[in-house]
Amino acid sequence: MRFSPWPTPLEEWHFLLARELHGVFDAEAWDARDGILRFRGRLLVDPEEAFATLSGRVGPLGYVPQLLRPDQIALLRLAPTPQDRGVRRWALPAALFLATIVSTFLVGGLAYAASIMGILLVHELGHYLTARYYGMRVSLPYFIPMPLSFLGTMGAIIRMRSPLPNRRVLFDVGIAGPLAGLAVAIPVTILGLSLSRVVPHVADMPGVLQFGEPVLFRVLAHLVMGPIGSGETILVHPVGFAGWLGFFVTALNLIPAGQLDGGHIGYAVLGRRHDNVALVTILALFGMALYSSLQGQLQVIWAVWGVLLLMMGYRHPPPLNDLTPLDPARRVLGILSWGLFLALVTPVPFVL
Repeated sequence: MRFSPWPTPLEEWHFLLARELHGVFDAEAWDARDGILRFRGRLLVDPEEAFATLSGRVGPLGYVPQLLRPDQIALLRLAPTPQDRGVRRWALPAALFLATIVSTFLVGGLAYAASIMGILLVHELGHYLTARYYGMRVSLPYFIPMPLSFLGTMGAIIRMRSPLPNRRVLFDVGIAGPLAGLAVAIPVTILGLSLSRVVPHVADMPGVLQFGEPVLFRVLAHLVMGPIGSGETILVHPVGFAGWLGFFVTALNLIPAGQLDGGHIGYAVLGRRHDNVALVTILALFGMALYSSLQGQLQVIWAVWGVLLLMMGYRHPPPLNDLTPLDPARRVLGILSWGLFLALVTPVPFVL
């Protein structure tokens, strides 16, 4: 990026924006490109005060400030976001929600459908309500039906339609979904295990789905059902399978890379240093795929996720205010979320 020496003449519109920096940022050079006006110089006030002041000044002009470094500030032009209202806003999310209810019912019955849909819905509502609490524009949840699989769904997503203002909001929106979904998945799993039976284990049962037990599932099984002998296995009730799938979906979301929930949390805690964590995580996903293949049970899902994260970008974009660090309490919670990911993930989730 090449900055022009200050005060090289600016275009009239750029000059009007530059004038709004008065008392907040002492600009020495500037650069304008792709709707972004960048200034190099010196921040004069606390980053949070700078962001709040500049947001109030340039917001009515269709811009938002971005603070990436103490010696550099940018003003970003925001494209208008089309607002779907009424039937249009609800039609597609409602149709996908109903389709996912049908697909999960077809593969697992009413108890399974109600359980897994409850877990997924609360997970997405955690994101949605937290984002709305901070005044952000966000879509309704889009559920993903998958009727031709034994799962019936590939989860759900929401679309963020506002830039994330700071690391605190990034963290809160990212972690709200996994924690909310897990608050439902744990009691669902306990109920499902109480409805399950311990039966003699038969190796290589054709046509019977077996799945790996993450640490948290194994602990709950021990608490609910007692010790399981080496020659025994759990015949899991559909509600129990919904709980297990809730754990698995939460683990996928907590992968600390890209713009997954774990990526949001990781960047909020570590900032740009999180790029290295994300890259190591992707290598670990390919490692789990290799490990499972050596066990004779190739888990393509890990390789697929690794490829997708590389294609979509494993780096996380910064929030608008990237200078104010996360508070200690959220940092601790973020570190605990990494332990939660390890307690929910298993290298070999499915055995057919």
